This record gives sequence, structure tokens and C-alpha cells, in this order.
Amino acid sequence: VSTQSTGFRCCAMPSSETLVVELTRRLKEADAFITHLQKEQQPMLEEIRRLKQQDEASRKSAAEANAAMDRMEGEIEGLLAPSLVEVRDTRKQILVERSEAQQVVAALREQAEEAHVSRTRMEVELEAAKDKLTEERCAFQERMAKLQGSVSSMTDMMDRTCLLYTSPSPRDS
Repeated sequence: VSTQSTGFRCCAMPSSETLVVELTRRLKEADAFITHLQKEQQPMLEEIRRLKQQDEASRKSAAEANAAMDRMEGEIEGLLAPSLVEVRDTRKQILVERSEAQQVVAALREQAEEAHVSRTRMEVELEAAKDKLTEERCAFQERMAKLQGSVSSMTDMMDRTCLLYTSPSPRDS
């Protein structure tokens, strides 16, 4: 702020070009931030895909284990003829194997459930990140609109303002 001999104070106001440059710079920063957030979401999407594949593999393994148990039960029925001792021993062995298979199936189901929970959690986190990004973009757009309105009104005011000062005329005395 400077005071001239006229007694008026004038201040340097940024030009509309300066304001446009600043607004453009801020818009580029916002776009860079959005790109950054999208890159951060990419690993989450890949993890979700990996968990889906793991879930499918677990389900397939569980189905194979169930099929193996069904085959074992068929084998038990086929082995009933030779001798009662052999049948009892074979049955015990098959029951042990069946128990082990059931444990494997239970572990696979637990893994599938964990994968499902993890996938659901990641989907929720991804949705929250998308919502946050949308909110930030809307807030930024609102700020940009306000700034553009301010620039427009300042430009209009500057176009209409004239600071003309004339010295008093000797005729005014």
C-alpha cells in the first residue's frame, strides 16, 4: 500500500490473468491428487481379484475333497466281502482319512470365509475411498466456482471503478 501526494491510498490487486493462472495451478494439483488416489486404489483392486481367485480355488479343493470322501465310502462298500478283520481295519483307515479330509475341508472353508471377509472389507474400504474422493472433488469444484465468481466480480468492479482526482480550481474558492 502506498500513499501518493493526493492523499489517496491504492493497493495493487492481482490481475485476472494472475488469478486464472493460480486457479489453473490449483486445478492441476487437484487432478494430480485424484490420480494419486486412483493409483493407491489399484493394489486394493488387485488384492480383491487375488482373493476371489483364492476363494474359487478353495471351493474347488473343497469339492474335490468331498468327491474323494464319496469315493472312499464306495470303496468301503466294495471291501466288505473278504474278511471281517480286514474290513474293520480298512474302515478304520478310511475313517481316519475321512477325518483328515474333513479337517482339510474345514480349513479350506475357513480360508474361503477369511478371503470373503477380507474381500468384503477391501470393497468397503474402496467404496469409502471413492466416496471421499467424490466429496473432495465436489468441495474443490465448489471452491473453484466461488473463486471464479470472485474473479468475475473483481474484474467487473475494476472495469467500473475510476479513481480520478482533480485539483481544486481557483474558481472553487
